[in-house]
Amino acid sequence: MNSLADHAANAALDCAVDWQRVDHDGLKAAKLLQPNWRVCFDGALRGNGCASAGMVVMAYCSTGECKIVYRAGLLLGRLSSSFLSEALAMEWRLNQFCNLVM
Repeated sequence: MNSLADHAANAALDCAVDWQRVDHDGLKAAKLLQPNWRVCFDGALRGNGCASAGMVVMAYCSTGECKIVYRAGLLLGRLSSSFLSEALAMEWRLNQFCNLVM
């Protein structure tokens, strides 16, 4: 269920860059429909200590449509544990989601 967020985190590590993709039109339309939001996040930690976070935001509308409105990956630098990458990913996700829908 979390494969899109996992991919986002790994893409940031693979490309060594923060990235984001926003469907501005889809996000605007979803806000008007007052959807059920699904926000997934994941942290990644490689053997060399490089860490990242990934997230995806989906809008489930009353029409039954599910639309991905946001995906992103964020480099976290070097960390000592996967738990820390997950915790930082959760904190980042909360901030990003509030910025998107408020």
